[in-house]
Amino acid sequence: MNFRGILALAGGMLIMLISGPAAAATIAGKVTDVQFGTSLAGVTLELTGQTAGGDDHRQETTTSEAGEYTFAEVPPGRYRLQISSPAYQTKIEEIEVTAAGDVRLDVALELDAVLLDDLVVTGQTGDTEGALQTGLVQLDAGTLELVPGIVEPDPIRALQVLPGVQAASDISSGLYIRGGGPDQNLVLLMAFPSTTPPTPLDSSPRSIPMRSKR
Repeated sequence: MNFRGILALAGGMLIMLISGPAAAATIAGKVTDVQFGTSLAGVTLELTGQTAGGDDHRQETTTSEAGEYTFAEVPPGRYRLQISSPAYQTKIEEIEVTAAGDVRLDVALELDAVLLDDLVVTGQTGDTEGALQTGLVQLDAGTLELVPGIVEPDPIRALQVLPGVQAASDISSGLYIRGGGPDQNLVLLMAFPSTTPPTPLDSSPRSIPMRSKR
């Protein structure tokens, strides 16, 4: 090898030593809520793309409690950064990393509308009046059929078997309840007040619900 060849080879090696491999950079930033500006923790960030040398590169991380994230040792190249979090719209940013230095990228996410299935609530309202009044007595058809009657189940006779209730006479529908007179009783027929309690000859207890209150 002549002198010129040796000189050219030495010059090439010197250039390679001076230039060296491309320096890696750091991508860092903070993820916040676009409306309130609060930091978002646990946000997933995925960095994908190709380096300047044509190699595929991928990194993934999540934000800290303060909403901060960091990608270290990122070779120069063009990358796609995807930021996603539940209840927020996914956002995608394009990043170019060069040998010039690190990259700072702050991201603000918007809330995403969540479509829910139809919600059907079923139930039965409670008897607030009955819960508040200890003297309220309700009789249904099943209870009346357990009490002996002349023709049909008799609601008046059924009331007479309750503690503190006494009939005025065998032929009268008036009742003395806890010492009160018949005119002090409130009888509801179909939820309407009635001054005259029904008798077995008036109507069937299956069609006329009765409540007596003291």
